[in-house]
Amino acid sequence: MGDLAYALRLQPPSVRARIDVVFVTVDPRRDSRRVLRTWLDHYNPRFVGLTGSIRQIEAVERAAGVPVAPPAQGSATRYTVSHSSFVLPYSPDDRAHVIYTQGFKPFAYAHDMPLLLAFGRASAG
Repeated sequence: MGDLAYALRLQPPSVRARIDVVFVTVDPRRDSRRVLRTWLDHYNPRFVGLTGSIRQIEAVERAAGVPVAPPAQGSATRYTVSHSSFVLPYSPDDRAHVIYTQGFKPFAYAHDMPLLLAFGRASAG
């Protein structure tokens, strides 16, 4: 999230205004709306956090083509959660033309943001 926040700060206001960052938790037991909001505000108060039931989250993962996170392991108070580190940027044509895996840096995101915003622009309206 820090890398995305930094990449957004590198954009001119006209690009920044067209980008929404949405984080979907895979840990709804810990990630209440309040917890997500506090965490996301650390990076950017405009970032959106989504939570739901395990079933709803798994449905979102499947719809996005992301591997479904395995169930949490451990006790009710001490457990670990596995998840992917994919970043899927959706362009105005409602498609993720690229998937960023772990290791991409803010400058790569920043470079691609204006390019991804161009997808679907000609067909809009």
